Amino acid sequence: MSKINGTNLAAPIAPFDTLDSYPTHSAEFGKGGWRTVATIAARNALPSARLEPGCVVYVEADKTPYLLQNGAWVEFIALETAVRLATGLIDLQAAFVGLRNEVNGN
Repeated sequence: MSKINGTNLAAPIAPFDTLDSYPTHSAEFGKGGWRTVATIAARNALPSARLEPGCVVYVEADKTPYLLQNGAWVEFIALETAVRLATGLIDLQAAFVGLRNEVNGN
């Protein structure tokens, strides 16, 4: 096991008050939240004590964020992407209805 340079902690840390703007930790060593790793293997090697449901890990190798959901990693789809996909489905449905109407002579 490698030693980590810095002030080692035995309990969670917090800022002095809600107005404090300094970060409490480096994402690499935090629990949950959002973090970045180089590869899928690095994502899969994250200690379970540093994970929680809903955390997201961005994998640089495939430029994809993954969400921890029900103990498994699933591709994270941002709202903007979800809206684009839904819009595409609506457009596809409209095109299908139009084609069906043409074929049926409506």
